[in-house]
Amino acid sequence: MKKKITFIMALCIALCGLAGCSGSNTAESTTTTTAAETTTTTTTATEAETTTTTTTATEKEEAPAAEGTVLYDANDIKIISTGFETADEYDESKVLGLAIENSTGKELMLRPQLGSINGIMVNLYPLTISSDGYVNMGGDFTVPAENDTDRRYLHLTSENVVRERVPEISEVAVSFEIVIGDDWENVIYTDRVSVKDPDSDYVQEYDDTGDVAYDKDGIKIVLQGTDYDESFWGPTVKLCAYNGSDKTISIRPTQSVIDGEEHDAYSTMEIAPGCYYFENLLF
Repeated sequence: MKKKITFIMALCIALCGLAGCSGSNTAESTTTTTAAETTTTTTTATEAETTTTTTTATEKEEAPAAEGTVLYDANDIKIISTGFETADEYDESKVLGLAIENSTGKELMLRPQLGSINGIMVNLYPLTISSDGYVNMGGDFTVPAENDTDRRYLHLTSENVVRERVPEISEVAVSFEIVIGDDWENVIYTDRVSVKDPDSDYVQEYDDTGDVAYDKDGIKIVLQGTDYDESFWGPTVKLCAYNGSDKTISIRPTQSVIDGEEHDAYSTMEIAPGCYYFENLLF
């Protein structure tokens, strides 16, 4: 028979605004390419004057601009969502395509932040497929100083919460942390932008039932039960949190007691406005 576990948890809730983007103003620059023309004229002294003209035009070919939802466009960096696709080279799951234009002259590091799918906070993992077919699933994107031919995506189904609670992906929201070169002193934090799938009209449902641990100022925390399977980590407490405020919040468990003994529960939950967070707290 499973032993009875008494669970008491205090939660520390910190309200914080979204980190601001870089404060530097970026002047809009326009580059115009003019075709160079060379003209050679030859005149022969005969009854009829003959003139031969040769014109050579040299034009720089430019790659067609990507089309889609602009996620960021400043500081010589442009990030465009090119739409929902299937990662056929990886696991045939749903991904969100990205086109990243780098005109800084330096290598970029981009890390997705505050990702959500259908209003549920999740980690969105960068997926890069190089021109030679190499596939890399990592924590960030690396974009060289000169634009390359790599294809970049946000993988949308890596999180268990997506597989368990999201039968159909209809909307993705994300912001980015950007580092230009090795200048970690001036990190750019972009605004959070939402991208909707035009082919989906699915409306997400959220299960927020359970024992209410906190409900104030639009922020609600619910304990949804305990899993006593200790075969791996130990007891697990299921938690649901909703942020109905107008700021991004962080929730961190500060004290937990099981059968009169204190235990550590390691988790920090960042929740964007209007989003849910479902977490299994491990002890």
